[in-house]
Amino acid sequence: LGQYDLKFHQSAEAASNISTASYSHTLVDVRSKKCFMLLADIVNSTRLCKEHEPAQWASLVGSWTGNCSDIIKRHGGDINKYLGDGFLAIWPLDPNRKHHITSGLTALIGAQDESPLPFRLVLHAGEVMTGGARTLGEDSLSGMELVLLFRMEKLASKLGHTFLCSSAAHKTIDSEFSLISLGKHQVEDYVDQEPKPFYGISRE
Repeated sequence: LGQYDLKFHQSAEAASNISTASYSHTLVDVRSKKCFMLLADIVNSTRLCKEHEPAQWASLVGSWTGNCSDIIKRHGGDINKYLGDGFLAIWPLDPNRKHHITSGLTALIGAQDESPLPFRLVLHAGEVMTGGARTLGEDSLSGMELVLLFRMEKLASKLGHTFLCSSAAHKTIDSEFSLISLGKHQVEDYVDQEPKPFYGISRE
């Protein structure tokens, strides 16, 4: 102010307390939870995108995403992240609420038959870490189970299936959702290279 300079000082103890509080807050925000993870992506999206005008493609993808989002929310799920040509959705891994995921799957599989855009569904269940950071209001998920889900999408593409379910998810929903065995397959670029059983739907 005028010819005077104002200087503010903070003790080392106060700075340490602020740093500790911030670190503790981060630790509190990071937590684990068990959930169903559903990955959906448009099949051959790069080729299809080139076959449409940008505005038309954006409209098609937006309509598809909106329809799928409505189905998921109507059946107790949430969209965790949008991925450009797909999305990641989650449901609580709760035995008392598994009818939500099975009814949602039934509706989404029905939508596959009616959608102008072909899309793939990949389902897994397990424990993920959530919180710690948020992007555009979305919880940040991490963990090896999530890595496996994305590796499963590549496997589904390689096998030519539009629906692929892991053994962990199958064990939980088997009594309410009829699936067929697709045999055991190795998941490429995953830490566990032991072949794993996977399941699909009867139309395939």
